[in-house]
Amino acid sequence: MSKQIDEFLSVGMKKYRRASAAMVRFGTEVESLLQDILLKREDWGSFVPKRGHRPKSTKYWSAYPLLNGKIDGKINGADVRISIDINWYLSEREYPFYSVWLYPGEPYRKAMAEFDWSGSVVWDKEVENGAGIRLTPNEDDFALERDFGILLSELVRFLKTQKPKRIK
Repeated sequence: MSKQIDEFLSVGMKKYRRASAAMVRFGTEVESLLQDILLKREDWGSFVPKRGHRPKSTKYWSAYPLLNGKIDGKINGADVRISIDINWYLSEREYPFYSVWLYPGEPYRKAMAEFDWSGSVVWDKEVENGAGIRLTPNEDDFALERDFGILLSELVRFLKTQKPKRIK
């Protein structure tokens, strides 16, 4: 091992416990904020959240940094999950981007790609089985509720343009 790696590991052995606790606490607090954003949202357009189901989050490995909140419901009678994500893993910069996804995405992907999104909201083609949009936030103006409000309002605006599909 190089001297630099030895020094890095030596310092890390002394700080890992606190660093790990800080990372877990950070993730828990952010996930709680995301779940509250979903819980407090009133205008969902054609999406009807399941009653009595609190939003939840998916646990990711620290090697794939992404935090989210998810809420299940229905659009025109079809089961749908909406996920709001903070994504460091796929971000091209150190600061994450924010995204909103519909699962399953197949009924919406083509229309989302062609939709005229407002402001800094853009279609996100990254996830294979979902359909989503993203926002690159200003890292000097932290406001999760505002930024996810923008994304969710754009999603609702998009859903209002979609004709109800018959469920077989």
